[in-house]
Amino acid sequence: MNRMSQGDEPLVSELAAEDELFHPAIECFIQGLPQIRESLRRAMDSRAWHEVAELIHRLKGAGGGVGYPQVTELAQHIEALLRAGHHDRAHDLLTQMDRLLDRILAGAHLSLSSARTG
Repeated sequence: MNRMSQGDEPLVSELAAEDELFHPAIECFIQGLPQIRESLRRAMDSRAWHEVAELIHRLKGAGGGVGYPQVTELAQHIEALLRAGHHDRAHDLLTQMDRLLDRILAGAHLSLSSARTG
């Protein structure tokens, strides 16, 4: 299987260990995840696919920009399904995105807190 569906282990930004200058951007991304997730859930529940597409597009760019290429890769697949009108299949991948965001929240907090104290 691809890397997006492997395990439930915490996921750390690829940029977190490279340079502390990336940490504020990573933290900003992390702090915004709960609100984006809630907005995504509301849009999905109301079947507002245009809004879902906008939120996924935002995640795609932001996630990749702070060292989470898995977010970008999964978001690209979701966007393609939404454009093609395959909302049910996109919904399945949105569930996968939710699990991926859980892993990011766990991993990013671990890596950023250890970088500050280490």
